Amino acid sequence: MRVAASSSWIAAVLLGLYSLATIVPNLAVTWRRLHDANLAGPFFFLSVIPFFGGIILIVLAILPSKPEGQRFDRPERG
Repeated sequence: MRVAASSSWIAAVLLGLYSLATIVPNLAVTWRRLHDANLAGPFFFLSVIPFFGGIILIVLAILPSKPEGQRFDRPERG
């Protein structure tokens, strides 16, 4: 019993560290995808709504890109 409790604690810590390490890149990629679809980036926070928020975010993320979304791109340097 001791080994099982110890390994589940280690797994929980590793999962927590992984979540903390990937939250900023995940936020950045999703925010960019929403901008490509010409939607506001803060729509990302719909994902905090239990169950339906994640579904809504997936639907918004699979919308096709629109040319108007290029207004969020950085201008070319040159």
